[in-house]
Amino acid sequence: ADRVIINLFVRKQIKEEDFEENAGTKILSKSGRQKIVEAVLGKLYSKMNVDDKERFVKNIIVEQARKITRFVLGEADSYNPFITR
Repeated sequence: ADRVIINLFVRKQIKEEDFEENAGTKILSKSGRQKIVEAVLGKLYSKMNVDDKERFVKNIIVEQARKITRFVLGEADSYNPFITR
C-alpha cells in the first residue's frame, strides 16, 4: 500500500486541494481520502501471476499472513516470504 500511496503523490494525483486545514495542520480532505482508498483497493483487487496462476493481490496477502502465523506458532519449520520481482 505504501508504494500505491507514494505513487499518487509522485504522479501529482493528490493535490493541494485534497487537503484541508485543521487546528493549524493539514489533513486529507474527504476527496483526498477517497482517492487513496480507491487506489489501495484497486491494487488489492488487481491480479498478479504467481507460479503460473493469476491471483488477486489481496489473496496473496492473506496467504502470507497465514504462513507467518503458522511459523510463529511453531506449526511450520520455516517461512518463505513472497517477493515480487
